[in-house]
Amino acid sequence: MLQSLHEEVSMAAEKVRELSHLSLLLNEDSAFAHTSSLDFTHAVIEQMNKDFDTENSTPVAQE
Repeated sequence: MLQSLHEEVSMAAEKVRELSHLSLLLNEDSAFAHTSSLDFTHAVIEQMNKDFDTENSTPVAQE
């Protein structure tokens, strides 16, 4: 389950990085210091919510 969550976060972060035209997007543990203007946490969470909604809006085929 944690592996799956990590993959979801990574995919969302990559989408945010691309959409924001960034060369690099680090998690907080990878940076010594940063300003709040460089915090993309909210954007990554929003992207995860969009991805979740997209994945779960497809009707399941009934047999």
